[in-house]
Amino acid sequence: MNQEEAKSKPAVKKQNSKNDKMKKRTVGIRQCKICGTRKGMVRKYSLGICRRCFKDRAQDLGWEKYWGEIMAQQDPVMDALTKLRNAEVASKTEVVLMPASNFLGEILKIAKDNGYIADYKKNDNKGMISFTVNLNGKMNLCKAIKPRYAVRNNEFEKYEKRYLPARDLGLIVVSTPQGLMTHAQAKAKGLGGRLIAFMY
Repeated sequence: MNQEEAKSKPAVKKQNSKNDKMKKRTVGIRQCKICGTRKGMVRKYSLGICRRCFKDRAQDLGWEKYWGEIMAQQDPVMDALTKLRNAEVASKTEVVLMPASNFLGEILKIAKDNGYIADYKKNDNKGMISFTVNLNGKMNLCKAIKPRYAVRNNEFEKYEKRYLPARDLGLIVVSTPQGLMTHAQAKAKGLGGRLIAFMY
């Protein structure tokens, strides 16, 4: 091929690769409408939110959880505290926590003794335990701590700074050899244990 034929041949436009097309197509699309993150998006049903926001707002969006063989629960305590927190945010006066356990009942007892809930009642319907909790609007936040850190009796201050907004505000629920108690009680007794949840 001489130079004249090369000049007369029309220039062929280079096509973009498949990866370039994907980059252009996905920019600004997969982003949570609530928190703005691009990670863990729920792509089904055109929700446009991430998994964390979906879990916190599933009931408000009209979704329900089905127990038993259809859907297994990974952490009943975490789900119960999330439901309790969502009920407080929605200014509800009562919420039913189900399924439940005696372990969750001990956490509710600590919350009641410290004034974060008004009262709670245990229900047993054919072996299915549930709790009816009366709210008083004094709980700002309650969450389960994962993983459940093993803490010595002189290490609570580190986790107070991590989970609580101030030194004397709120409490951390600790599982000790003497049962569940607050971190302040565990420090007073010189006990260590595992962190279960926090609330303030």
